[in-house]
Order: sequence, then C-alpha cells, then structure tokens
Amino acid sequence: MNRIDVINSHIHPKTKEFFTHIGTNKTNSTVQKSPQLKNYKEVLTQLKGNVASKMTYEINEGDILSKLHNNGALSIVLNRTKQLNSLSLDMVTKLAVLLYAAREDSRVKVVVVSSNSPVAFCAGGDIKALTSDTKGYIQNFFGVEFNVNYILDTFKKPTIALLNGITMGGGVGISIFAHYRVAASDKFVFAMPETSIGLFTDVGSGYFLPNTMPISLANYVAITSARFDAKDALLSKVVTHVASRGNFDTLKATLCEFQFSENTHKDVKTILDQTCDSHGIDGDIFKNLKYIEKAFDAPNVQTIVKNLTDPTQDADQNEWNKKTLEVVRKKCPMSVKVSFEALKRGRQGASLKQVLTDDFRLGSRMVLRPDFIEGVRAVVVNKTNDPKWDPLNIEQVDDEVVLEVFEPIQEELEFVE
Repeated sequence: MNRIDVINSHIHPKTKEFFTHIGTNKTNSTVQKSPQLKNYKEVLTQLKGNVASKMTYEINEGDILSKLHNNGALSIVLNRTKQLNSLSLDMVTKLAVLLYAAREDSRVKVVVVSSNSPVAFCAGGDIKALTSDTKGYIQNFFGVEFNVNYILDTFKKPTIALLNGITMGGGVGISIFAHYRVAASDKFVFAMPETSIGLFTDVGSGYFLPNTMPISLANYVAITSARFDAKDALLSKVVTHVASRGNFDTLKATLCEFQFSENTHKDVKTILDQTCDSHGIDGDIFKNLKYIEKAFDAPNVQTIVKNLTDPTQDADQNEWNKKTLEVVRKKCPMSVKVSFEALKRGRQGASLKQVLTDDFRLGSRMVLRPDFIEGVRAVVVNKTNDPKWDPLNIEQVDDEVVLEVFEPIQEELEFVE
C-alpha cells in the first residue's frame, strides 16, 4: 500500500505535506544510497557463512568502529554521534557482521559495546529512514535488527554494554540482551518512547519488559514512555550495574586490558563488582510504584483508564492518576493497545523468538498506518508535539483490529542461527 493513499482528510494538514517528500530527493540520504536492497535473509546468511574466518575487526571510521584488543576483548563503538547513534540499516548490518564473527571466533573472549557520543548510547532506530518507500528497507531493517537482538540474547561469551546516556527504543534492543549492562550514574536515561510516535514497543519488549520488572511497571513503561534514571533502571533490572562517572570512564579500558582466564564470566563479574554498584536506592519511578501498581496492574487498557479516573482513591493517588492520565491521553491510542497486547503475550510465556516474530509482523504493518507518519511529523521533524491520531482516543480503538496486526504475514521473520 502506498502511504500517500492512506492519508485521511482529518489527519493534521502538515502530515500530507510531509508525505509528499516520501520518495523524493528529500528522502533520508541513508536510504537513497541503497535503492535496491538485498533481502536481509540473504545478507545475514552470507555473513554467517563468510565473516568469521576473514574478519580483522579493524573498523577505524564510519558509524560503527571496532577493534579486537590483545586480551581478546572486541570493542564495538557506536559513532553516529550527531544523530545520537540512531540506528540505520547500515549500522545494524555491521553489528550483525561483528557479532556473527565474534560468536564463532576463538580469538574473541568478550564483547564490549559502547558509544562515542557524550550524551547518548543510542537514541533508537532511525525513524526518518523508516518513512521511506525504498523497496525492502522496512523489512530489511527490522529483519537485521531483530536478528541482532536475538544473537545477543543467545551469545555465550560475556557481552557488556556501557550505557553512558540516552538509551531508548532500538538502543535498548542492542543492550538489554547483553549479559552485563552498566549505566553511568549521572546521565543514563532509559525509555521505550514508541507510543509517542505511532509505533509500538518493539525489539523484544514483549519479552524483556515483563521478565525484568513487575507487570504493572512494564505496562506503565510501554504505555507512558516513562523515563528511568540509573537508580530506577538498576532496581527494575534494565541494567545490572551502575558506575560513577569516574569509574565508568575507565571501565572500558580495564575490560580491554585485563588478562582473562578461561572463566571469562567470572572475570567480568569481578571487574564490575569492584568498580560498580549492584544495588541502589529508589529513583523517581520506584517512589511512585504503589500508585503504578494500583493503576496499571490491569487485564486491559480500558481498565487502566478506568483506574486512572477512579475518584475514590486517596488524595495523593488521585493527583498522580490525574497527571498520568493526561500523559496516556497524549499517546497514540492504537500504539497503546498494540503495545499492551504485546506485553500480555510476553507475560503468558512467549519466547523471545515468538515475540520478535510478532514484532516483525507489527513493524511491517504499523509503519504503514497514518499514525506513524503523523507521529514522525509532529514529534521528530517539526517538533510541534501536536499529533492528531486516528482513532483519536483509546475508546475508539477496535480490539479486533489490534489482534489483526498480530496475524501472520506472507514473509515471516527468519532467524539466522
């Protein structure tokens, strides 16, 4: 379906103007460089078969840098700093190359992923690129990205993500599945902001959110795009360790110089335990956990809205409910319900493979809805923060339509084991 064909007259007029740029010379330059993309399955299969024996790991320029240090530590550095390391197809493909090689290469003892940005680990996927109609870009991006998420989850060698700042959306996907996730205490920010732009909480959120935190908190994170600081992230198990700025800045060097024994996991744990915290005090989110549990521990979104409008609670809960309801009402209604359904399936025991398969189906469909282009227009491009969603509110979202976006598609996600 051509996106221009799905614009409706009641959508914000600026959205139509934004649509007219799709497929023109104003389209994202990363996409323009690859007008004919290979199918991601072919690319990943070739990578798996060829890279391990030929990899030198020396990448000294571009959006991804890497080096295999003398001690066997493979350092991977996100280097798209002007864009806060937002992930392009080229970046996730390079990550796949490096990870597939490292998994099979006996020279690699541990993998350390970090960022060259002073303020961000990774702000998410390149949202603007996903608005392109370039043949295959959307499916190829999600196909490679979700395979990267999967290989990180199944990686046996120690993987360490050093999270120095903003870690959102796709940035969560390339860090949450690492064995060890270290947040810088002063600048770390975690969020899954997809309901703000008409998408859904992807990169396996339906798997890791309900498996790392109470379901009420998982629902709250997915629906409201709530931001965690380092303290909240540690308590919710989004990160495994928190390091002071001084320790954080030296941690990478330590990992890339330490002489590892055969028990690399024990070595890494020792290093992290000596330089980081593995416990903490409540941050702003956990201070409100009792309010979150009362409102967001619910069987469906309608009940959450009902809880947030219940006038019989105490004064503090009512005040918190009022402010939170205002936040929920600003999110894309379809995105809210789809994200909730994804979490529901995850907490019912879906494997990561099944969750990522669902994410691929959802991604292939949700980016074609007017809500996504409207969200990108209002939040990312014009920054007016005035999206006009369709449907306009949660009560108008048809639950059967929500279930339909989870249905199988013609070409399902394939995993390169």
